[in-house]
Amino acid sequence: MTHTSTQDPALLTDAFGTSDPVMLLDLVRSMEGQLAELYGGAAAQAEAEERPADLPTLYAAVGVTSATELTDLVRSMEEQLAALYDAPAD
Repeated sequence: MTHTSTQDPALLTDAFGTSDPVMLLDLVRSMEGQLAELYGGAAAQAEAEERPADLPTLYAAVGVTSATELTDLVRSMEEQLAALYDAPAD
């Protein structure tokens, strides 16, 4: 179940500079695409999907239930991307 608290917009703005669901979905999808490209070696294809109108819709679209989980997801993807981009080439 998706949980939205009155603190979610503030937490998201602190973490990412915005609480706009469309901008946050774009951020997550961009990072997912980069990871898919780097791990799979194939160009990532963006899925056509509706833009979220609110935070609960955003959470459902990316598979989380709260601002804290979204923040954790993005931080995890940031760490993976940093490790891949910083890894020495073979």
